[in-house]
Amino acid sequence: MRPTYGPSKCTVCGVTKANTAAMRKHTLAAHPHLGRNANRRVPRQLGRDPAVGGVVAAVAASPGGTAPAPPGRLPTLLAEPLPPTGWSPRSPPVLGGVPHAGTAGSATPAATAAAADAPVTEDGTIVGPEGCDADDALLLLQLSRAAEKQAGQKAGAGDKPPLSGLPTTGVGVHAHNFSSVATEAQAEYERIGDDKRAEPAVHARPKCNPGQFKTPALKMLQTFVHECNGSGLTTAFQTRLYDLLAAWDGSDGSRKPDASGGKPGASVANRIKDVFPSATAFRNAVRDDLDDAILSAGWKKCTLMQGGVSYVTYFRSALQTALDALRNAKEVQLRRDDGEVGDRRQAPMDGEAFRAHQDAVDATTIEKAFVLGLYVYSDASLLSWSGAHYLYPIRIRVVNDVSGGVRWFTIAYVPIVRALKEPGGKEKATGRRWGVLQRTLYLAFRNAIAASHNGHHLDASIGGYSLAFLRVLLYACDRPEERAVLCMKAGNTGKSCSTCEVQAEDACSEKGVTAAPRDVVETLTRHLVAAKLSRTTRTRKRRVMLETESSINAFVPALASLGGLGTVPHHLYKMIAIDPLHSSIPSIRTRVPRHGRAMCAPNFSAAAAWRHLSLPDTSSAQRRSRPPSLVSSSGQAFGY
Repeated sequence: MRPTYGPSKCTVCGVTKANTAAMRKHTLAAHPHLGRNANRRVPRQLGRDPAVGGVVAAVAASPGGTAPAPPGRLPTLLAEPLPPTGWSPRSPPVLGGVPHAGTAGSATPAATAAAADAPVTEDGTIVGPEGCDADDALLLLQLSRAAEKQAGQKAGAGDKPPLSGLPTTGVGVHAHNFSSVATEAQAEYERIGDDKRAEPAVHARPKCNPGQFKTPALKMLQTFVHECNGSGLTTAFQTRLYDLLAAWDGSDGSRKPDASGGKPGASVANRIKDVFPSATAFRNAVRDDLDDAILSAGWKKCTLMQGGVSYVTYFRSALQTALDALRNAKEVQLRRDDGEVGDRRQAPMDGEAFRAHQDAVDATTIEKAFVLGLYVYSDASLLSWSGAHYLYPIRIRVVNDVSGGVRWFTIAYVPIVRALKEPGGKEKATGRRWGVLQRTLYLAFRNAIAASHNGHHLDASIGGYSLAFLRVLLYACDRPEERAVLCMKAGNTGKSCSTCEVQAEDACSEKGVTAAPRDVVETLTRHLVAAKLSRTTRTRKRRVMLETESSINAFVPALASLGGLGTVPHHLYKMIAIDPLHSSIPSIRTRVPRHGRAMCAPNFSAAAAWRHLSLPDTSSAQRRSRPPSLVSSSGQAFGY
């Protein structure tokens, strides 16, 4: 039936309004102390429903039977037949022959009585308060109050479930344990839709034939072509190299026959033209192997439009890369035994970060699972060994690999953003830079988001474990890269510290030691609100206030969507480790920067810093004799 709303009278002051919207506005303005359901009523129904065809069920004449409604009248509110033996009062009322949509058991006695006695006119219309007497208006008021009470009792019924297995009620339970900022951060990037526009990094040549460099000599030749001059030989130099080799071994026909005199059965081994008939075939063979290697590794590319400028980024799945590295490792360690580790802090898995993530995973699932820990490294000022300074890499290291060597795997190449000749070019370039970085990070870690929250089931178990939770334990970068990764404003203004809430002017005072740690959920909520306001270009003053108060940018950190960073144990602002190669302290063994979390602790000591960093190749004697360093004892820089 077609619902219509006529004039209504306020149940408090008696003012008559023409429609429901006007009455709602009057209630909010004149009676703000009333509940949300005040002055609300059931809409009038005009005319009969054409789908019914004039035949509807009426009120039962006896406990066991029903009778059709008289012609010309369409009752809207019907009473149920008398209940049988054992009937429960939690059954919902029937409205228009259809059970009410409310939850069973939610109807109160007052609401049931009011629904049964609601006045109906001769034409089948439920009248409003203006057409009711004093008793009818009182019943409608009881209906409104009952609905308001029900809404208040069920306010928390639709809350989102917790993201971890921790209890949601009881002593020691915090609202941050079941925060949803990680899901909202993921939705922010899914709205952009970069993954839908991604495509393979290269397209294989038609009728490609990879794997033609089979012999040791040909493999050496292939390695020379790829590594010569840093970036490898161009196609023009590949042609010149082929002509040189053909002239050297005489396969081009310029040399005279050798001592064999060209007799039948005599042959010359390892001639270039016996494998590659022409220079074009040689170049195609080199290209086919490169394309096959790129496609086999899962590399993709995506064109990002940021700030009106187009950038091309390259990436591959961080989850798949980490799993391949774990399978190929000679020796792995999946769990951390607190009793065995004790006070030892010699390996990344001995650190407090790995233990916190492991405890969070154990509270999430009852299955046998392990933490697939990653170290991430990026540096926008890193110069490319190939000489093409248009991209810089993002690399990861799997800490579960305890084979002895440190191996870093590249998962993405971020375009270098340069300032354009435009008004405010430097500030706009800074905004485009962290936008491109965040979108590239999300593309690389997109497949790892579900694995970080719910785990990834392995095809073949490793050490009896088949469920892996990917977690980022540490992000090694320099100071400008830290601000870009966390979407924080650069400079020493506002809350410049990424780990605590201290103001920049109080960083060197007592307040810098006692400042509260930065709240992940609250800060990410401000990121989300600021990003939405920036996208809709509304209420600029509120957006500027949010950015200034927390020293953040109107963009959401992509890594916040990962489990353990945006959720329990909330290590988003505890994972940063400053790269020592860009520190201002003139020492080979660079000390931990003052913005480290250990430095913010009131009882700071070298031992506490070591527990937080847990760098490899450090003995107990070294930890006692000198402050911690981001350079290993062998002289190898951390992160390389």
